[in-house]
Amino acid sequence: MLTIRRLTRLAAAAALSLGFAGSALAGAVQWQPAVASVGAISQSQTGNVATITETSTNTPFGQQTWSVSGVVDSAGNYSFDYQLAGFFAFFNVTAGLNAIDDSGTHSILAEGPASCGACNPPSGGFNYSGSYTFTGLTAGETIRMSWYGNNGDSNRTMTSTLTLTQTSNVPEPASLALVAVALLGAAVVSRRRA
Repeated sequence: MLTIRRLTRLAAAAALSLGFAGSALAGAVQWQPAVASVGAISQSQTGNVATITETSTNTPFGQQTWSVSGVVDSAGNYSFDYQLAGFFAFFNVTAGLNAIDDSGTHSILAEGPASCGACNPPSGGFNYSGSYTFTGLTAGETIRMSWYGNNGDSNRTMTSTLTLTQTSNVPEPASLALVAVALLGAAVVSRRRA
């Protein structure tokens, strides 16, 4: 039988473990290449960090698009830090990034067109970073990150790397149980003192 003192110790241990663990991830989204307009696309992932690289050496004129998709294992919100870096040559260059879920397409980044006079990004190379949160997802929903660019240059090279780092999502059921134990312990202690 659990005594008040034992319950209090369990609650304190649960609260301490939550403090050190931070917000636990229910499961990192596993990204897979989904669409490539041209060129080759490669992907690697370690834990919650995915790196996707596309290389196109003889790109046709006009906008090109690449994307990756993943399936979420639990309902809720999923947050990601992103970094999109690359080189789409010098003339009439655009670069952009969209997030896509069941609610539609959401523009995260849309830069250009820019041409090399001063070589302002995305012309002559670019490196953009930020964060995005998919909200209100359902368990099993497919999410997508799609990036695009335009090359109007005689240099037909378009290379880019998208890095996605999952920073949070809905808490694991085990974490929720620990919170419940901590709250129950606090309630019992304050009731006993009253």
